[in-house]
Amino acid sequence: MRHWLSPLLVLALLFGGAMANARYVSKSVDGWCAGVEASLAAAEAEDWEGAREALGAVYASWDARQTYFHIMVEHAELDAAEALFAVSRSFAESEDGAEFRANTAELLTQLRLLDEMEEISIKNIL
Repeated sequence: MRHWLSPLLVLALLFGGAMANARYVSKSVDGWCAGVEASLAAAEAEDWEGAREALGAVYASWDARQTYFHIMVEHAELDAAEALFAVSRSFAESEDGAEFRANTAELLTQLRLLDEMEEISIKNIL
């Protein structure tokens, strides 16, 4: 019976680590999405300074977690989100409402994709 204990313990540790990673990614993405939505709301109210500040705060939080995310998440998805952040910031600077709305919608979709990729589900396991 003891020969099963070590593999079960390793499996439990791996599963616990995967769950902790999924929770961390989910909480991070939820915060970023809330910030991007706040930036979008400010832009729709023609408060471009507020939109730039909110987006800048989201990007600072994003940038602070990049070491962890580059270890745990696929690089192509992170690079796509990084590019969308840059484009959103440029549209906020130029105060181009239509392009800013379109790009931030795409950014939100990309951020949610990061969360979906790390969640514990049959789709991700298989």
